[in-house]
Amino acid sequence: MKRYAFFLTMIFGVSLAFWVGGCGKGNDQKSAAAGAKDAGAPGSGDAFGPAGLALAGGTTTAGDGLKIGGTNEVRSLVTADGTVFEGEMKDGKPNGRGTVTDSRGTYQKGEWRNGVVYRVSGTCVLPDGTKEVGTWNYDGTKCGGTIWFPDGRIYKGDWVIVEGKADLPFGTGAMTWPDGRQYAGHFVDGKMDGVGKMTYPDGKIEDGQWKQDAFAGAAK
Repeated sequence: MKRYAFFLTMIFGVSLAFWVGGCGKGNDQKSAAAGAKDAGAPGSGDAFGPAGLALAGGTTTAGDGLKIGGTNEVRSLVTADGTVFEGEMKDGKPNGRGTVTDSRGTYQKGEWRNGVVYRVSGTCVLPDGTKEVGTWNYDGTKCGGTIWFPDGRIYKGDWVIVEGKADLPFGTGAMTWPDGRQYAGHFVDGKMDGVGKMTYPDGKIEDGQWKQDAFAGAAK
């Protein structure tokens, strides 16, 4: 989510950084190649170099090779663990339409601008098992969808992109819990906050104003 970011330093002496919408934020880590002398820009064939890839939640793939392939301006970047970016590039950076996939089931497609994600949609799967399906917009427009949390909660609605972890419910949405509770209403930073209605498994209803996950009373 979230942002799930790739920060790649290649043996060519070129740092490539591009955001993958949602899914946490990677760390800008320097590999052994960071101090290597420029060996020239990659050509139209394949090139290899030691590189580390920061993934969601701060995890990092082994820095044992980044494969760059493709011809013209449509390129593919493949890490040792199989994470793949395919799409349009300019000056060594994602620029235009592209897709990202990984072995956990992440699949996102959309638009990058000058190496930075702009608007993408699809599925993001975090290392802890959190799964998000929706849209991640960096142009100021709303983004959201559905989040399946590892503890069994399911959220559907608007969210705010959070760096380093799963995105947070923010705005109008609905949350369900494994014990049968259901809340529909307003969220702020992942908490029930504003006007909303909680329905409990025993039939109890709390309908009104909420503040930081606590029921504050009937709406006035």
